[in-house]
Amino acid sequence: MKRSWYLVLSLMAMLALLASACNATPAPETQTPAPTTEAPIDDDWGRIQAAGKMVVGTSADYPPFEFINEQNDFDGFDMVVIREVGKRLGLEIELKDISFDGLIAALKGNQIDGIIAAMSATAERDKEVDFTMNYYVGTDAILVKEGSTLVINTAEDMAGKKIGVQAGTLHETWVQDNLVAAGKSQEADISRYERAELAIADLKNGRVEVVAMDYFAAKAYVAQGGVTMALEQNLSGENMAIAVREGSSRLQEQLDTVIQQMWDDGTISQMAETYLGGEVIEEEADPEVTDAEWEAIVAAGKMVIGTSADYPPFEFINEQNDFDGFDMIIIREIGKRLGLEIELKDISFDGLIAALKGNQIDGIIAAMSATAERDKEVDFTINYHIGTDAILVKEGSTLVINTADDMAGKKIGVQAGTLHETWVQDNLVAAGKSQDADISRYERAELAIADLKNGRVDVVAMDYYAAKAYIAQGGITMALEQNLAGENMAVAVREGAAGLQWHLNQVIQEMLDDGFIEQVADQYLGAIE
Repeated sequence: MKRSWYLVLSLMAMLALLASACNATPAPETQTPAPTTEAPIDDDWGRIQAAGKMVVGTSADYPPFEFINEQNDFDGFDMVVIREVGKRLGLEIELKDISFDGLIAALKGNQIDGIIAAMSATAERDKEVDFTMNYYVGTDAILVKEGSTLVINTAEDMAGKKIGVQAGTLHETWVQDNLVAAGKSQEADISRYERAELAIADLKNGRVEVVAMDYFAAKAYVAQGGVTMALEQNLSGENMAIAVREGSSRLQEQLDTVIQQMWDDGTISQMAETYLGGEVIEEEADPEVTDAEWEAIVAAGKMVIGTSADYPPFEFINEQNDFDGFDMIIIREIGKRLGLEIELKDISFDGLIAALKGNQIDGIIAAMSATAERDKEVDFTINYHIGTDAILVKEGSTLVINTADDMAGKKIGVQAGTLHETWVQDNLVAAGKSQDADISRYERAELAIADLKNGRVDVVAMDYYAAKAYIAQGGITMALEQNLAGENMAVAVREGAAGLQWHLNQVIQEMLDDGFIEQVADQYLGAIE
């Protein structure tokens, strides 16, 4: 009996010590027993802070992004990025090497706190995890064995070949969606590898004829010899971000803050120059591409561009009744550098692609992201802007929106045809969290804002900077800034308009290199605070 009483006292003392050591919320005054369910995922940041350490998963077979160096240590662009993130947050970074297609399961299974592995923030992955803002935007390459006689002019030329891809990557998705599902390739001809180096080994050994992967990782393998690059092409619009557990908004916010700092002070650009730029072998300039469509535009001296002028600060009608906004300045400068007049046509956003395919316009600039779905109907230039998103509520609203999922059950407004509509459909309606009847889809963003002010909808999801512009007009406020859709804004042209696409790409790259786009962004986007 005495022994039992001593044991009870000992246990009570241990529990008291544990309770005081933890950074837990005080128990309610009613002394209601705490629920037995696990602590909210949003405690991740508090737990990591308390431990002074963040455990991050990677797949160290993808140079120059992540690899094991001669000193048997993790190295690469992603590795220096995450270590700098840790340094700025005052955290030790513990790295774990996991096969790429096992990383999300490891994160969801609480084996790691985050992922950095040249992983793109896609809509599919966003259903399982949350992503920070982008720390890198990539492009892709198709490799062949050195000495191969294969001619690969477009990615579709891989059709009918034996193709190697790393499992779980956007390259696998692209091959599946655009070749296998389209009946251009047989499933039996696609080899999926746990690690990229195995795909390269099979390419060298002749077991596969082509391998699709990230451009800079491809350059690193080319430097090792035995393989060569057949094509550089933007297959998947990779937007690399750090993944965290779904709902881990406090950790996500801390990471976003530091990544933004690293963009602003040039740290990421310096790291990219060291690890990515240094891998690039100087090549002769690509020969000029032309076709009948480009030649007709040149002959006319004019390019007709469609937009949807209801999305300030990207595109809107100003007090002089003229087209204005970030996109408008960009496209007019493109025209100027190409020696072309730009004729603008105002069309509802969800009618733009139909207008382009119907030859009513030559191109589209309308804060439009280059998604895989849209890429099936039109072709895109390189990105001229990477965006983020916002959730708006009426001024004075008592709604608390900590994550985008908190829109569930609310009356939601979105512009038809946008990535925000897609996100709401895929993540709330399809998941059974919202009723389709509660989603209002608008031809123009200003109509969604009007209904928000009038109380017909509870929240509106849209681009962050467009949201800031509407906030400046009064009556609404921002409840949340979050990367919902991974927007990568590009100019759309008709499918197969290779000449026009090539000339636009040359000028956009020039405008990125000489700082013109950055100056316009500062004027139209950064100025709205």
